[in-house]
Amino acid sequence: MASSKNQVEALNESLNKLVTGENGLFKLKAEQLRVNGRAIGRGHFVTNMVEDFSRDAEAAAVRINQRAIGEVAELTATVNRQSKTFIVIAFLTGLLLLLSMNVVRKRIIHRLVLLNRAIKQYVPGEADLIDDDRQDEIGELVRSFRQFANTLEIQQEKLKNLSLTDELTNIANRRHFEKRLEHELRLAQRHQWPLSLLIIDVDYFKAYNDFYGHSEGDTCLKTVAAIISKAIRREVDLAARFGGEEFVCILPSTDKSGAMAISHQLHALLYQANLPHHKNLVSDRVTWSIGVATSSPQEPFDRDTLILHADTALYHSKQSGRNTTTHHDQIDPARKSHS
Repeated sequence: MASSKNQVEALNESLNKLVTGENGLFKLKAEQLRVNGRAIGRGHFVTNMVEDFSRDAEAAAVRINQRAIGEVAELTATVNRQSKTFIVIAFLTGLLLLLSMNVVRKRIIHRLVLLNRAIKQYVPGEADLIDDDRQDEIGELVRSFRQFANTLEIQQEKLKNLSLTDELTNIANRRHFEKRLEHELRLAQRHQWPLSLLIIDVDYFKAYNDFYGHSEGDTCLKTVAAIISKAIRREVDLAARFGGEEFVCILPSTDKSGAMAISHQLHALLYQANLPHHKNLVSDRVTWSIGVATSSPQEPFDRDTLILHADTALYHSKQSGRNTTTHHDQIDPARKSHS
């Protein structure tokens, strides 16, 4: 029994050590609880830390997201404002371009088109250029071309006059005479009025040239041309140099008596001029012989026939002693045929 008690006590002591000893169950449990508490605390710490980090991260993400949304919204607003500004600028630019094109078209292109058309249609003496005197380059171009056109007209008129004017006497030349005679004969036939032609020849002019010299001879021809022009007063009449010392006068709407009156006036004016001619066999001054022919409605002539009749009459004036006038109708028919 004593041994059993001892065994029990030993067993109790062992059990007590096992339970409460330094390395007993209580201490181990306490250590376990302490470790477990630390583990749980650390777990809670980590959990809390993770949760805090998660919340912070979420909050940061929310802030970032909100900031990004704000920035995007601000950027979108800026883009919208810039887009509207760009649209307005583009519209204003387009409108300005259209206005500029319209101004260019009206102020430049349209005026250039008109000027080009006017230049193409321009006929000296018949058409005017566009009335554009604005103080700019195109206006200056119009004025320059108008000045050029005026100069050209003047030069053309001078050339025309030169081509139809005798260079020495400054009256019509033979070409002008022939063209005008054709025209006046057509008018005479159309209106049934008479037309007379005078052929004038300075008497013994070759002898005048030989005695006084060609320079004095030219002066003499200028003087007699001026006398003829003085006698031929109507605008419809024409005095021309026919060649050498011969002159012609076209007298529209003038019958035989009118033509003879002009011829007598020519003789009187030349006599009054008193131009010395010491080699003239019929006078001591310059004289001339005149032949006259008349085309009438009753007896119309063409150009060549009228010239021939006047020349025939001039021949008979020379044959009759010069310094006289003969009308073709005054010539005896036998002498006409002989001529």
